[in-house]
Amino acid sequence: MGVVNNLFRRLLLTVATVLEATARELYAAAMPPSDAASSGWLLSSAAASFKGAQDWLWSLPQGHLAVVIIATSFCGFVSLVLLMPMVMVALFGDDPPLEPLPLPQPREAGAAFNGGASGVSRHGDPSNGLACMNASTGALLGYVPLTPVAGVAQAIAAARAAQVSWATTTFEQRRRVLRVLRAYLLSEQDDLVGLSMVDTGKTALDAALGEVLPTLEKIRWLLREGEAALRPERRSTGPMSAHRTATVEFAPLGVIGAIAPWNYPLHNVFNPALAALFAGSAIVIKPSEHASWSAVHYVNIIRSALAVCGHSPDLCRLVVGREDVGSALVRGGVDKLFFTGSTAVGRKVALAAAESLTPVVLELGGKDPAVVCDDTDVAWAASIVLRGVFQNAGQNCIGIERVYVQRAVLAPFLAAVVPVVAAMTVRPAAAVNVPDGTLGADDGDVGALTMGPDAVARVDALVTQAVACGARVLAGGRPAQSTTAAGDDNTAGGSSSGGGGRIPANHYYEPTVLSDVAHGRGMRIVEEEVFGPVLTVIPFDTDAEVVGAINSSAFGLGASVFCHDTRRADALAAAIRTGMVNINDFAVNYLCQSLPFGGVGASGYGRFAGVEGLRGCTLERAVTRQRWWGVRTSIPPPMRFPTRGTGYAFVSELVALVYDTSYVAKVDNVRHLLGMLLFKRWRPRAVAGKW
Repeated sequence: MGVVNNLFRRLLLTVATVLEATARELYAAAMPPSDAASSGWLLSSAAASFKGAQDWLWSLPQGHLAVVIIATSFCGFVSLVLLMPMVMVALFGDDPPLEPLPLPQPREAGAAFNGGASGVSRHGDPSNGLACMNASTGALLGYVPLTPVAGVAQAIAAARAAQVSWATTTFEQRRRVLRVLRAYLLSEQDDLVGLSMVDTGKTALDAALGEVLPTLEKIRWLLREGEAALRPERRSTGPMSAHRTATVEFAPLGVIGAIAPWNYPLHNVFNPALAALFAGSAIVIKPSEHASWSAVHYVNIIRSALAVCGHSPDLCRLVVGREDVGSALVRGGVDKLFFTGSTAVGRKVALAAAESLTPVVLELGGKDPAVVCDDTDVAWAASIVLRGVFQNAGQNCIGIERVYVQRAVLAPFLAAVVPVVAAMTVRPAAAVNVPDGTLGADDGDVGALTMGPDAVARVDALVTQAVACGARVLAGGRPAQSTTAAGDDNTAGGSSSGGGGRIPANHYYEPTVLSDVAHGRGMRIVEEEVFGPVLTVIPFDTDAEVVGAINSSAFGLGASVFCHDTRRADALAAAIRTGMVNINDFAVNYLCQSLPFGGVGASGYGRFAGVEGLRGCTLERAVTRQRWWGVRTSIPPPMRFPTRGTGYAFVSELVALVYDTSYVAKVDNVRHLLGMLLFKRWRPRAVAGKW
């Protein structure tokens, strides 16, 4: 620390000396006194101040000086952070504000989602609309207009026309759009979270964690590192191409299609749109039928941000419909397709895309394991596992579906999770018409199953079948019973606002702990994706046993390993066959937006997010250029047309010269190459072969 103290003192002395010298020069130049003299007086005063500070610092004890240095550094850092926005505004100008868009109101659904820059129309046509339900209550929200199959091609064509000029924009112009979106998400967070809650039945906490947080993190990463990821990348050359430069360039791809799922409607719209737009492409999005109500609004936000920044809103188009509309998008001529959904539907999408050789990224189902080893902090690991299992009522592609607990810590692990799960509440969340600051205050711990009775019945069937095969239910284990919150008399499926109302039958499943689950006993819950609030505990004894059990699954999306021994944790992570692994954590990789996201096997292929996902929205193009002026490729005479019979011999000698490891032979290769270049009749040797 003494060295740092001395350096700090000498820095002040140097600054003071420079200021004093500058002041003397200004005084000398100012005869008679003028503005230069005034400036010299100011600099002299500053120099005196610095010298005074330096003298005072010399008088301080070492410990006190260290405190001063740390405090000064901290204040300087805070000042830099506070001043940076003002500096950016001064250099680049302020971003245009995006006025809040009117939210769609229940029973007034419908949206002019491709007409104009923004706004949500107040109409709904049951004869030509997609019925949208409040997933928390089962109440009708309204109708979103269906896109005709022919309208999909029109949307793609409009996006393609808009992309031509967008492809020529600078990265700063694209960053400006992202900054406008970031400001809107921050200012309108409550309304956007509430809309997701109404459409999918999730709690406010689940929406904040799964919708807002990763979306803003993606914007932050793109603003900070997106341009660097898309800059031309220099590659090495070989001896035969040393006179050239080699570069990979990432050109805008064109129009990207995205078929988005329902579990996180805001993020599932923004995630592909942000990457596509920043890469210079346009995008056409088809949301799930179970989340179209909110998707209309979310797409309108992106279109409006593009419009206020002076770009065509047709860069982001929305098509709404069922399987026929999705099929039209796959076969409609997009340049690439991102599909997130079930494995069964993903296979159909891949087959349809193969007809036109459209590249596809498939992010499909998961059966993510968590391994709890006997040397870990069980209570701490249990708290993370609980969030990993019950986030969004288990409707999470990277949710923890299998919890492998080493037998030595099985009892304390169950003791940590069972009381918590038994105390967890299930009730409709208040999402709209709530006072400021109270969003989420009346939520339960677990929200609704978005797909309603079908999803509840499927989860219950998996639990019931596991129990029949020997599993034990330690908490929950059945559909949530219809109950009324105190002071509220709403009936099942009634109020579309949700909060505090009666739990509608077959929309919720009780948070469940299932123990004594095992492989090889015919339990479907071990192999099939649950997508519900069920914590499945599977005991194990050895590391080899747990790795074999994990890798026996057809899925391979993500995994978590909780282990104090870092070498053991690394070995387990390396042996598990998944696209992503978090050691001593759950799903944190998705908050590292520099990392790619995707799986293997039945979990799909290809990657989104990270450098790989962003570059996946581009045309990766290999380019070579002349390295030095005047040095260019020339075809040697033996290789020119018409050939003179020595072409093969010339190439053979050239190959041996470059790649043979014998330096003695290389001398002979050079001799023969020069001979063939200079003398037409030169023959290096007889070439003998098997033919």
